[in-house]
Amino acid sequence: MTGRRFFWLAVGIFAAGLVVSLVALPDRVPLHFGGDGTVDRWGTPERAVTEMAGVGILVGVLMLSLAMSAWRLPFDFVSIPDKEFWQRPENQRVARRRLQDDMYHVGGSLMLFLTAMQAYTLLVADDARPSFWPWGVLLAVLFVGGLVAALVLRMRFYRRLPGE
Repeated sequence: MTGRRFFWLAVGIFAAGLVVSLVALPDRVPLHFGGDGTVDRWGTPERAVTEMAGVGILVGVLMLSLAMSAWRLPFDFVSIPDKEFWQRPENQRVARRRLQDDMYHVGGSLMLFLTAMQAYTLLVADDARPSFWPWGVLLAVLFVGGLVAALVLRMRFYRRLPGE
């Protein structure tokens, strides 16, 4: 799946999660968990959905902007393996397309993470004492670990073109 399709699919899943949250969240919702994992801010379902939508819009616009900037960004700001090869004019188009695809994949991954946070809030909202520990922490650690692993694996796409 292309990065662009993945990104827009993740945005759609995020939006669907917002609708489900608005309908399914109870009257009192945890809006924030403190450093110890306990809820330190409560609110209404409307407030929870509005705040998560705001975060999603900011992340989505930022990642879309980064993906689009792959075509305008001066190549001096780009950090990829074998940079001299990719800086050649005949190779820049492929490199920029790959960079853009990476940004779309990262953006889609972030949108799915935000969706997972929505789902986690929905799961713990009815608990007598909702907590971010241990499952919320595990979710965050798995996301960061998975994103790092995916980015490391994607670096293989920056190999030379056939015949070089």
